[in-house]
Amino acid sequence: MRHPDIEGIVRVVLKGAPEVVIPKTAHYFDASAVEWKMTRYQTERIMENVMTKTYTKVGKRCIAYAYKDYREQEFKDLLEANPDYNTTLDYSFLE
Repeated sequence: MRHPDIEGIVRVVLKGAPEVVIPKTAHYFDASAVEWKMTRYQTERIMENVMTKTYTKVGKRCIAYAYKDYREQEFKDLLEANPDYNTTLDYSFLE
């Protein structure tokens, strides 16, 4: 989708299982909307404490969201280089 505020930017959004999405992230936002670098420790903390010990323990399912902004031409080049990109399952070239 086009970025809501920045002209010429395409925002690609990924939604899926946290164990798939979280290891692919480079940064995260805390509860105060401050951006932080995603470290190995933070990835493990999220997966261990938040996921395993909190939500799944009480039978809740979690979904993670991530996004990456691309310049419009960069995104077009990615699509052109990956002509078989048709479904949300085909996102590996975006990594």
